[in-house]
Amino acid sequence: MKRPFSDCFLLGSVAKEGDASWFHTLPAIGEYPDKRLIFKGKKVTGTIVVDQTAIDRCIAAFKERAADPAFRGFLVDREHFSLMANKESDAMAWAKDIRADAEGVWTRWDFTEPGRKLWDGKILISRSPVMDLEPLGGNRFRPVDITSIAMTNTPQFDTLSTFAAARAAEDQTQQGDATMKKLLALLGLPETATEDEACAKVQALIDGGTQAAAAQKTAETACRKAKCDAFIVAHKSQIADEAMFRTTYEANPEATEAAFGHFRAEPFVGKPRIVARDASTPEVSATDAKPDARIAAKRQADVNGYRFANPGVTFAAAWSACRVNNPELFADEVSAE
Repeated sequence: MKRPFSDCFLLGSVAKEGDASWFHTLPAIGEYPDKRLIFKGKKVTGTIVVDQTAIDRCIAAFKERAADPAFRGFLVDREHFSLMANKESDAMAWAKDIRADAEGVWTRWDFTEPGRKLWDGKILISRSPVMDLEPLGGNRFRPVDITSIAMTNTPQFDTLSTFAAARAAEDQTQQGDATMKKLLALLGLPETATEDEACAKVQALIDGGTQAAAAQKTAETACRKAKCDAFIVAHKSQIADEAMFRTTYEANPEATEAAFGHFRAEPFVGKPRIVARDASTPEVSATDAKPDARIAAKRQADVNGYRFANPGVTFAAAWSACRVNNPELFADEVSAE
């Protein structure tokens, strides 16, 4: 069961002089006895237990509310007037963010004009958080949520934090806050965005990049297949083994196109005379065709060159391709006049 508790303490103001934004709102981890609070409608004196669980739950409760798009911050009023039916409840500021360090819990305020005047004029220099409390037994209570804050001059914890200590705490986080602001700007998020929101945006960008890369790879594969189909159609009569050619082409289309028909033998001296073409394809070597030794050597060189440019192509497939590319060299009988 939770009960509201209002406790006041002087915290030396904000983290940096002239920059009223981060205010020490909940003291450091420890137990604070003899604190005045209201429990079950009665005024009692009890011990406030600020432990890591208290800090974690207060921050989690704030972030849960902050996740609502309509969240504008929780109220900072004057002397808890918002809790009194006969008082004005005008906002002096709105607490927009929360963080914790060794000093306790801090909240970042956006002042209204009346609140700024009260602060700049040093009319009200302390603060009093209103908290939901969880009873721990033995008249001890743990804060689990901060529901509002009051600007006041009647603190109970007047020695908890001096101005210098508060400024030192900000100095330690100032650089990190500046870096976070730059990161949020790069991500297209407002300065009020939480770390969880920033992490979610980064993860979304990573996921989007992965999906884009996969889509690009799919498109490239489809484009390469279409290009291969077109090349096969254009050169169908010159391709002996279409399946093998497709495998070679899709692995490296540029090299395959460059090598296609590239390894032709030099023309013979004189005028070649083609008598007939071999209807069969040798299985082992170019010499199986038994042409003139010089012609056999050129055939072998042509076939070897084709196989070098097309790794994995069998000798028979290379022979067929070279015969189509250079029918004069691979005729049955060739004589030089």
